[in-house]
Amino acid sequence: MCFNFVRTWYPLTHLLIRIIDKPEGGFMLRKMIILICVMFHQVALAETCPSIDMLKDQHFNAWKFYDTDDGKLLSAKRIAQFKKEAEEFVLAESVTNSQHKKIIRCYYHDKNGSTLNAYIAKENFIVGSNHSYWYEVSHATQCAADINMCEFQQSTLQQLARN
Repeated sequence: MCFNFVRTWYPLTHLLIRIIDKPEGGFMLRKMIILICVMFHQVALAETCPSIDMLKDQHFNAWKFYDTDDGKLLSAKRIAQFKKEAEEFVLAESVTNSQHKKIIRCYYHDKNGSTLNAYIAKENFIVGSNHSYWYEVSHATQCAADINMCEFQQSTLQQLARN
């Protein structure tokens, strides 16, 4: 995956670390500042859909392959065909499933520009903080810009539940 560190958080984090290092800082203050730093860093990490190279080299984590028509998981044979034929990123889409989980879907075209009748998806992700390339379409939010502009991040609620 492509992870990008949001540079605006670095100066704030650096300042907080300098406060922690001061001997007059209280123990609880230090713990609270560390927790805030960890949360800021988790929110600041952005992710994008897997590139074509990542798809072909199988460098992706937690992505599942689905059929566009019926929404069912693809068979191993169809997954292999998808990976072989995918040539161009087309669209990222954020939707909410029946369990009210936010899902990111990524769509790709083959070399002729045809849809592959399949997509990859990952649960518990939301549109990133830089959402200027995302737009609302009926019951979804979509991004048809360059793959690196369609950033998303793990849902904060899931991050807090893990801690």
